[in-house]
Amino acid sequence: LIRLYYSDDEVAAAGLVESSLRLYYFDEQAWRWRICEETGVNTTGNYVWGRVTHFTPFAAFGEVYIPPPPAEFEVRNLRIEPEKVYAGEEVEVLVLVSNVGGRTGTYTVTLTVNGTFEGSVDVSLGAGVSRTVTFMLVRAEPGTYMVEVDGLTGSFTVEEKPAPPPK
Repeated sequence: LIRLYYSDDEVAAAGLVESSLRLYYFDEQAWRWRICEETGVNTTGNYVWGRVTHFTPFAAFGEVYIPPPPAEFEVRNLRIEPEKVYAGEEVEVLVLVSNVGGRTGTYTVTLTVNGTFEGSVDVSLGAGVSRTVTFMLVRAEPGTYMVEVDGLTGSFTVEEKPAPPPK
């Protein structure tokens, strides 16, 4: 039985997954490294072990750690409900925010109305998770209002409230 000792710093510097370490020997006839038939790793004792029956160069190899990609966000499906209201009534502006990256992250969703900042919401999402973000708006003045949420655009119209019918 042979043991090759290593430090956590060596494994980290090589970018390896510690649990994947195994003992290999060099096959001079095939001119390549081959895994020992019986081999393993003791992550507590920081050594790779292998049962060997001959003299040859030995080395520890392992899988390279590939970190997941960073968080990446997509904003889509802008909805404005309802698209027509009377002055003083609420309008909902909704978008779907998705983290299409590989790690948890936070994204700031920003709403503007007629080019003026209206508000923002920070959304923290795990990898592969989506969430609907809702903004509530009320306008007292009649008119058409242009809405933008992170590049998505739409509009809603505010009409003057009709006069109550005479009694």
